[in-house]
Amino acid sequence: MTDPFTVLGGLDGPIAPRSDFAHDLKQRLLEEAAMTDQSATDVSDDGSQAVSNLFYFTLPAPDLERSKRFYQRIFGWDVGGGSMGGHIPNVTPAGGLSPGAATTDRTVFLTVDDIDRAADRLRALGGTVESDLVTYETGKMIQCRDDQGTAFCLQEPAPGEYADYARNPVKAADHGDLYYFSLPVADGVRGRTFYSSLLGWEFGEAGDEGGMHAENMVTDGGIGAGRPGDRVEFWFRVDDLAATIAEIAAAGGAADEPMETPQGPVAGCVDDQGVAFGVIQPVG
Repeated sequence: MTDPFTVLGGLDGPIAPRSDFAHDLKQRLLEEAAMTDQSATDVSDDGSQAVSNLFYFTLPAPDLERSKRFYQRIFGWDVGGGSMGGHIPNVTPAGGLSPGAATTDRTVFLTVDDIDRAADRLRALGGTVESDLVTYETGKMIQCRDDQGTAFCLQEPAPGEYADYARNPVKAADHGDLYYFSLPVADGVRGRTFYSSLLGWEFGEAGDEGGMHAENMVTDGGIGAGRPGDRVEFWFRVDDLAATIAEIAAAGGAADEPMETPQGPVAGCVDDQGVAFGVIQPVG
């Protein structure tokens, strides 16, 4: 086929194009545009995964109305958006409550460039895909487990506003925001290998509690070595830890004794339905 761009460049006057000329030209233009598109869903030139960040998190809400009241009181969350009524429009990074979910059913949605390629990579690393590919307004999603059984989701953001959001991840800054997430793994060495290979995370040294921070993520998180459980752990930012613990107790929840960490005092908690989470008052 004659290259339409060559034809256009060689003539000064009008011509009568063949019937499929417009179709060929449109296809060529689309191909050229795709080659220069640098959106968040592109795969890097060498086929490696760009650094994954947190796209969305969910906490279980066995009774959604009770959960709404509890977290509005503790964190100021204005829960009520989304098709299921559990989206939290005023939390950073983005998140929501899962109506009717079991108390342990919390998860993170982690961004990938190409979800099919990521699923193949996950299987090659010993992980499992536990759901069919779901396509919806915000993109494509699959439920997964790593090679040690920890559950999470992979998310390829949809083009447009969701890709823009994924391209510009934001950190917690206010009371009630998600300060940190940690994926528990029994074997820290295996965990580092799995998540660095799958998600492009680069880890620092293990902390006192076995935690390993993914240093090249914008949304703060990592893995926790030697910790029991197969679900992500969350710590939410608070302005005053003591006051928050007192409010949790008054609302029907409970909290452990605070512990001092280099990042600030923290406490493990449960809400009034037994859902576990943590709170931290960051230093500085």
